[in-house]
Amino acid sequence: MNQTHREVSLSPEHDVLRLGVFIAPEIDQDGQVIDGTTTFCAVEEYALSYYRQQGFDQGIHGEGSTFSSLYCLFMWDIIFASGVPDVFSQSFPGCSFRHLF
Repeated sequence: MNQTHREVSLSPEHDVLRLGVFIAPEIDQDGQVIDGTTTFCAVEEYALSYYRQQGFDQGIHGEGSTFSSLYCLFMWDIIFASGVPDVFSQSFPGCSFRHLF
């Protein structure tokens, strides 16, 4: 199998993407670049590092779980609405857990 190596330069200063790994300087908790340092990180860590430099000190690597969880919470009453025929084929959603055993 013939594999080719691709290198994509993202900016001329320091960022290089190589097989899904970013090479970037380390960033302290205040968002300042630590001179003379280099770290290898995934795209999620790189994005958090970028936003930390922009002044945003908090971030979540959730891959959409935050939004899907919020969506389910907001739509809970619609998803589990009673009176809709043939939505649940068993009686488990209609009774509490302690009545199952």
